Amino acid sequence: MGYDLYNGSVGLSLFLAALDRAASTTTHGALTVAALRPLRQTLGDKRARTDLADSIGIGGMTGMGSLLQPLILLHRWLDDGGLLAMARQTAEAITPVRIEADSLYNIKSGSAGALLGLLALYRVDPADIWLDRARLCSRHLVRHCLTNASPDGAGVPAETGYRRLGYVGGHTGIACALLRGYAVIGEQEVLDAALGTLDAGRRALNDINEDRADRGAVRHVPGGADWCCGRLGIALAQIHCLRLGRTGTSNVSTCAQKEITAALDTIGRAEISPVDRVCCGNFGRVDGLLEASRLLGQHRYHQSAGSVAAHTLARADINGAFALFEGNQGKDFIHPGFYRGLSGIGYALLRLAQPKLPCVWSGGG
Repeated sequence: MGYDLYNGSVGLSLFLAALDRAASTTTHGALTVAALRPLRQTLGDKRARTDLADSIGIGGMTGMGSLLQPLILLHRWLDDGGLLAMARQTAEAITPVRIEADSLYNIKSGSAGALLGLLALYRVDPADIWLDRARLCSRHLVRHCLTNASPDGAGVPAETGYRRLGYVGGHTGIACALLRGYAVIGEQEVLDAALGTLDAGRRALNDINEDRADRGAVRHVPGGADWCCGRLGIALAQIHCLRLGRTGTSNVSTCAQKEITAALDTIGRAEISPVDRVCCGNFGRVDGLLEASRLLGQHRYHQSAGSVAAHTLARADINGAFALFEGNQGKDFIHPGFYRGLSGIGYALLRLAQPKLPCVWSGGG
């Protein structure tokens, strides 16, 4: 295993610590710490830390940015100051040079993900250096993801179809990161870029859905039911926008609220996916609906999340395993990773039982 949140040891440690926290035990404490030991050693060695950052980049799911939120949560849950020191070492590797060199921009692998991680660190360790680097990320995104970002993907990573619009690899995630950046940094151009990027994603998604409908190609929820690259991620971005009170006119606000409600209601009723993992799977939908319930204060979305989880668990019980990949029921393949494996599924189930556990991928708040 590597170290990143997507597939690495930090996600496994996060699940184990959350399991203890939910059960009010310390049963998995030693295993949690042991899983983090190689990362602790790497971050403590300047040369090794530099090599790691060069290898995995700065992104919020597969890069250095992905380590920040888990380390901060683990610091809080385990009351271990060494974990906060590890978060600082991680953030130090998200240098101005690496930020300026970023050409991916997105949540998964680019500066939008780094921005969310730096903001999370700044909330618990309000040092100017973290705010300055968050500002650099925001300005970098503003320069490359302009408010007139076109539906053909200009200014966003080289993804295709829905993926270029979604949370993980496209418009929606970038818009969410910029909205969170604006809430702390307060620069008008950051807000303008966030709203323009979100609107470009919404318009492009609608255009794709209309084209697919004309060809009879829509299956289940138009745009997909997941948060990674479908309607759920866009709905959550719209919710964040409304919470900031920055949707523009009351007509825009009313329109956004209707879109959010329609999307969440449809997603809650959609058929379950062939795969169960958090990334583009059923437990990602569970986690996203739980986040919508938290943000909107509407328990019905928690109930929808429970329904998706129940159907998924029933299928896994029949098959004898969770389906981690399409066409592979997982009986002969155990993947402990967070976004594509069992620790993320376990964390989503814990959030269903303990809604106060934070949504890791949304950046908190």
